This record gives sequence, C-alpha cells and structure tokens, in this order.
Amino acid sequence: ASSLASSLPSSPAPSPRRRRPAGSFLPTHLVKPKYLNKVFDIVDVEGKGTIKIRTLMKALGQVPKVGKLLDRGAEVTAADGDSAQGLMGDVFAALERDRKREVTRHELVEYFAWER
Repeated sequence: ASSLASSLPSSPAPSPRRRRPAGSFLPTHLVKPKYLNKVFDIVDVEGKGTIKIRTLMKALGQVPKVGKLLDRGAEVTAADGDSAQGLMGDVFAALERDRKREVTRHELVEYFAWER
C-alpha cells in the first residue's frame, strides 16, 4: 500500500472543502482530527499556536513521524479506490498552494474535513 502522505500531486486542484457525495462511504475527515492534532504539535515547535503550511510540507519530507501519523490517522486508504487517493491529493495540492499561509490547529483540521 502506498503512503497517503507521500502522494503529493504536481498540479493544482480544487479547494479542499467539498461536499460528500450522497450515500458516500467517505468519513467526515480524510484524516482523523486527533492525528492531525498530533502532527500540529510536532510542527508547532515554538508553541505559537500557528504553523506555516510550508513548514508542515517540509516536515512531511524530513520528519518520518509526521507522515506516519497522517497514514495511521487516514480514514481513507488506497484500498478505497482512486477517488479517495485523489481526494487526499487534492488536500495536499491545496496545502501546497497555500504554503505561505499560517494556520491554526483548527484550520489544519479543516483542510482535511468534508462539508456536511
């Protein structure tokens, strides 16, 4: 199984907030919030309560625990099919486009959330 955290797409994608298809198998979040909170704690080394998306993306490549937490907390997997992989790719594409932004813990979780 390939790593979801390492599936960074090379082209831009739509906004990460999208509506779940009716009757969809997809959960509320692509990655469970408790795992995203752990990732945030690792990346927020200064304890400011915000992280730069650029720093998060860098940590994905340099801090193995970050990718492992995202994989462990993933509520969709490669086994869920190409559409699930594509959705995770959309989130990382949006993160990459916004890499100059600073986000709070809540905002990070929202990147991986579905609209209800």
